[in-house]
Parts: sequence; C-alpha cells; structure tokens
Amino acid sequence: MKVGSFKYVNGVMCCNGIPISEILGKFPHEQGLTPAYVYDEESLRRNCREVRQAFGPGTTIRYATKACMNVHVLGPIHEEGFGFDVVSRGELGRVLLAGAEPSEIVYAGAAKTDSEIDEAVQLGVTMVVECIEELSVIEEVAERHGLSPRVLLRLRPNVDAHTHEKLTTGTAFSKFGMPESTVRQILCRQHDLRSDVVGLHFHIGSQIESPDCTVEALDVALPIIDEFGLTVLDIGGGFPVNYMEDGEVPSLQDFADAVFAAIGDRNLELIIEPGRSIVADTGILVTSVMSVEEGTHMVKDEDGEEREEKWRIATCDAGMADLIRAMLYDAYHQVWAVIAGEFVAIKTTLGGPYCESTDWLALARLNLPELFRGDLLVVMHAGAYGRAMASNYNGNLFAVEIMVMEDGTFVEIGERQDFDHSVALEIRARIAA
Repeated sequence: MKVGSFKYVNGVMCCNGIPISEILGKFPHEQGLTPAYVYDEESLRRNCREVRQAFGPGTTIRYATKACMNVHVLGPIHEEGFGFDVVSRGELGRVLLAGAEPSEIVYAGAAKTDSEIDEAVQLGVTMVVECIEELSVIEEVAERHGLSPRVLLRLRPNVDAHTHEKLTTGTAFSKFGMPESTVRQILCRQHDLRSDVVGLHFHIGSQIESPDCTVEALDVALPIIDEFGLTVLDIGGGFPVNYMEDGEVPSLQDFADAVFAAIGDRNLELIIEPGRSIVADTGILVTSVMSVEEGTHMVKDEDGEEREEKWRIATCDAGMADLIRAMLYDAYHQVWAVIAGEFVAIKTTLGGPYCESTDWLALARLNLPELFRGDLLVVMHAGAYGRAMASNYNGNLFAVEIMVMEDGTFVEIGERQDFDHSVALEIRARIAA
C-alpha cells in the first residue's frame, strides 16, 4: 500500500521512511498527539513538477489556494514556479505572505464584495468576472483610481463534468460564471470598458471524469476566443485524484494532450489552476481510536435472502470538523492502521466525536486489524480540503499541522489551536462593547 510518500515499512506506516508515531512524538501536547495533519514537502514538490512536465513550460500555472492554504504549503508551491488562484481576501493575503506578486494571482470567487474588488483591483491582480454586477463594480473602481485592470470573463459552458453532483460547477444551473449569451454581450461592448478583457475563464468541476468533458467546454470557449480576438484562456483545474486502493483516473498527460489538441495552433496564453491534484496525496490526517463496539444485524443478499452480519464501530478523536469530505460528498478516503495487523473480517465504520449522525470518516471497511483505545489510524489524501475545510463545530480546536521536510526534519507549520485563541474575537468584542 502506497499513497504519495506514505507507505508501510516493516509493518509501520511511514512518511519517506520515518514512522508516523516518531513524527507525532516530536510535538507532544497536553491534549494528546492527535488529531494531526502530516504533510510531505518532497511529494508536494514532485507533484508540482509532474504538472509542469505534463503541460509544458509555456503554460501558466495558478495553484487553487482553497485546496490547502497553509502558508508553509504555499511557499514551496511558489518556489516551484506556480502563481495562485484565490477566491477571498483571506486567500489573497496568504499568497502574498507566501511571496506571490500581484501579476501571479488570479482572483475568482462567485460573490466578491465591493471592498474585496476595490482592494484586488488596486493591487493589480487578474480579476475573474463572475457576473455583470461584478463587472460594474470593477469598472467603478477602475474609473475612481485611473486603472485598467486585467480581466477574464468566467464562462458557464453548460458542460457536465460527470462528477459528484456537489462538485460540478459548469452546468447551466450553477451559481458560477455567466452563460455564453452574457459573455458575448459583454465582449460586444468591451471597447467601451476601462477593464482590459484579455480572455475567458471556465471551471467545470472537481474530479473531472474524462478529458472529453474539458474538450466539450473548449468547444464552447474557443469560438468565442476566435471571434473576439482574445489572447488568454483559463481552463481551471479539476484534474482527478485516485482516492481508491485500486482503480484508475485519467492522467495529467491525458488532459494536457486533449487540451493542446483542441487548442491547435492558436497563439493563446493557457492558464490551468490545479489544486487537489497538487496536494491531496501529500497529506494525511492521523487520529486515535477512542472506543470500539461490535454487534450483529440482518442484511439481505443479492437473492433477497436475509442473513446475519457482524458490524464494528470505532469512534475516533477526528471527524467531520477535521475532514468533512466524507460527510459532505460521500467521499471515499483510504484508512489504514499505523501499526499493520491481520485484517478482521468485520465491516468497520469509523465515527468521529461530533454530535451528528453523519459524523463518520469511513464506512464498512474490511482492511483494519483489531482496534483498541489509543491505536493510531491514518486517513489518506487529507492534503486537499482537509484542514482547509475544518471548523470549530462543537468547540473543536484545530489540529496541529506538521511538515516533513525534504531533508527529513519535521516542522510544525500550524500550531494546535488552544481555547484562548478560539474565543479571542468574542472576548475582544465583549471588551469593546
């Protein structure tokens, strides 16, 4: 079993050969060693280079910050030559801390506020226009400050990415972007705008099933590019990650080949915005077992006959407030014991500590050994949308974040949150009142 740089060595789960328990032990805490996110710098940089190799040196790469926004993760990504796609003031601030120049930033987001637009336009980032109302605000800011912001129009191409319904963003019924008719309406009057409308942007969803879906969107975008003489095309990201122990997904090279074949000999600046595919397999969530219960229930087989089946529920100290994807998207994440053991032939559900019946990390797994309180488990592919989507629900305190550096040292890149920090804004508000 291997995911990124995480694999068993002599029956012990390791990161680049270093036991996970040894990594956690470097950062003792009165609350315990878990939950904890562990990232690997070597695989992070390797993934960046694989994207660059697939799409070539002429492609502009803007990492989708929302996937994992720790500034110590953003730093190596920027050092590998990537800029950033951001969708909020918070993300914008983080990529600037990571060393990005405004010219390396694309600002998207479905509902930018007036103040966010004002700040971004003055800074000089490339603005992605999601709606006519947003363009009006950009124009007003540009007029007020005597600027001519670089703008991409977000096209909603009405293409189904054939992914989970909650991960699709390019169909007709979507809050993201504008239909082709609206995009054409804006382009017909682009010479009357202060903004410099240089191209189009689209993003049809995450975990895209096939490059064919991206080509469908290109078939909508490219005629508009040609008709209006645009020079930039941003196709977003959505390149799939294989979360399963087996199975396959299209490679980055498959997507690159399909995209370049569709573009042909057009002289375009191509922008891509990978996020998940850069960071997913570079991080894990480590959790401790808190309790184990076993029982039986009746199930029906394929012939409709009822039979008795054993079940096992293990509750853990991590759950939906630490990794919400399983609950939110019915997402599958591999879960493995830190210390390998003989599999128990009982379907095991891993539940979290939060007061929701949907708080689970995994359902009906058959790859886990006997479990006892204190045993460590690792949830794979937690580098993307793990800590980035974590919350303080039920008073949860954010878990520690640890990076295994290329030289084999461990660095705490995100402290374990304490209670005082979690209530600091409320205390400040009470004092101010």
